[in-house]
Amino acid sequence: MDSVAAIRKSRYAFVTLPNYSLIALTNAIEPLRMANTLSGQNAYEASIVSLDGAPVVASNGLQLTPTAALDQIGPGRYCVRMRRRQMFARQCRGRC
Repeated sequence: MDSVAAIRKSRYAFVTLPNYSLIALTNAIEPLRMANTLSGQNAYEASIVSLDGAPVVASNGLQLTPTAALDQIGPGRYCVRMRRRQMFARQCRGRC
């Protein structure tokens, strides 16, 4: 059979807080991208968000431009809060 079973998309919102670890963020997002590439499907979606939609400075002094503010993401995502030395994940039910 040539058909591929439909995969339910998992959505992740990575919330960047001041002094977050950029390497931890990268190490969390890159496997999702690689899984999509290797499977040929978009099984995972990752968004980088901040509390207000503005860039947040990481612990190494660099900053990323978020895709959205926290209040702009909807429910149904896994919300991962990126802080210095810690990472928390939970499923969003409205707000993270």
